[in-house]
Amino acid sequence: MKAKDFGAPEEFWNENVVLCKRCGEPIAFAKDETGKWIVMRPDFKGRHQCKIIKEVKNE
Repeated sequence: MKAKDFGAPEEFWNENVVLCKRCGEPIAFAKDETGKWIVMRPDFKGRHQCKIIKEVKNE
């Protein structure tokens, strides 16, 4: 899948889009200003917010 299919700006059209291993939503990877990899929405208009809620174990 390519970012073009998800409405990304033209400069991101060739970026690959994959599925999140936790929630199954499409995601893309990009580097921030410091060079750190971040997980983005496939349209590159914000960070991916995983919809999986971690279960808290009562101890």
